[in-house]
Amino acid sequence: MLPIENINYWLCILLFIIPGTIIFSIRSLFIPIYDRNGAANIFRFIMYSSWNLLITFLLIYFFAPNILMQKTFNLVDNFKVFILYIFILPIVEGIIWSYINTKRFNKDVVRPLFNSMKLNIINPAPTAWDSLFYNDSEKIVEIIFNDNTSIIGFLGVNSFVSSENHTRDIYLEKILERNEDNTYKILDNCEGILVNEEKIKYIKLFKVDSSRDEKIKKLYFSARKIKDENKKLKEENTELKKRNQEQEDKGKEY
Repeated sequence: MLPIENINYWLCILLFIIPGTIIFSIRSLFIPIYDRNGAANIFRFIMYSSWNLLITFLLIYFFAPNILMQKTFNLVDNFKVFILYIFILPIVEGIIWSYINTKRFNKDVVRPLFNSMKLNIINPAPTAWDSLFYNDSEKIVEIIFNDNTSIIGFLGVNSFVSSENHTRDIYLEKILERNEDNTYKILDNCEGILVNEEKIKYIKLFKVDSSRDEKIKKLYFSARKIKDENKKLKEENTELKKRNQEQEDKGKEY
């Protein structure tokens, strides 16, 4: 039976479980995580909490060393330190851990660092599905169904890909049609499509050509600027012709 009346029991929960739980919860909001049993998660919470405790001690040592000189720790007098350790630092650390585990940071910093030490680091995502879809890059997706029919859709910020271990479904916000020149046309009056994993045979991913789109935007705005300038010159020319006509009419009167 748990010693629920023992204050040390609750202090251990507060100091070594709660901060780690907050860090883990914040981290799981941004990246997919492995589904582990309760015992494994407890050790994970303790690891995160221990890291949080180390950072807290370092901050106290450099910015408030007088606290370490106290014979007893009064919670009321040091309430700010308590809030910092239990809530503020875990939230900040959770966001930092999430950023460290992003695909871009992992590719540009973490992997080259470990490769320089002749070490290989595993992908933080639990499955290939999660690794491909948990970043926020836009993609064009072709889904081939079990009956060999297919659809092409746009995977953007309003799309959704499940990260639940027991369910794999995908929502595409736009349905596309491929033109003969390999460009895409958006289907009108369609608010997207939801596909369950049981109907998917395989998926093809195509990178959105952002550089081409950027060139098209530049050409569009350049053409629009030229059109506006021509319109302005035409209006000025019309105004000049009108003034010249008025002057000619006045000359005839004299």
